[in-house]
Amino acid sequence: MNDMTQFNDTAPIYLQIMDTIKRRLISEELKPGQQLPSVRQTAEDMRVNPNTVIRSYAELEREGIAEKRRGMGTFITENKAVIENVRNEVSHNLVSDFVSGMNECGFSAADIIALVQKHIENRTECKQENV
Repeated sequence: MNDMTQFNDTAPIYLQIMDTIKRRLISEELKPGQQLPSVRQTAEDMRVNPNTVIRSYAELEREGIAEKRRGMGTFITENKAVIENVRNEVSHNLVSDFVSGMNECGFSAADIIALVQKHIENRTECKQENV
């Protein structure tokens, strides 16, 4: 977690840290069974109070996403079902936020689907051109 995370005012920082870890897990930047950086290291990297990181790690443990190993640190779960649930939760939240924002701007469901399809096609074309 060596990059500076930009926090916003929409949610408590400990939740934003949890979201960052969840996204890194589903993007496979963090692997199942991998040790998380120490509380002190994460607090320094993110420029937050160590108590905030402790709370984030504790909540990740409560959700089954991380586990504390006595004398060793905190590790990402190896439970595939838990990781799949995290993937589903994050994808649901991303889609829900996106659709809500588009609806607020007046886009219909058909408009949203067409725009997403067009965006995917454009990305696919760009990737093929770069190959």
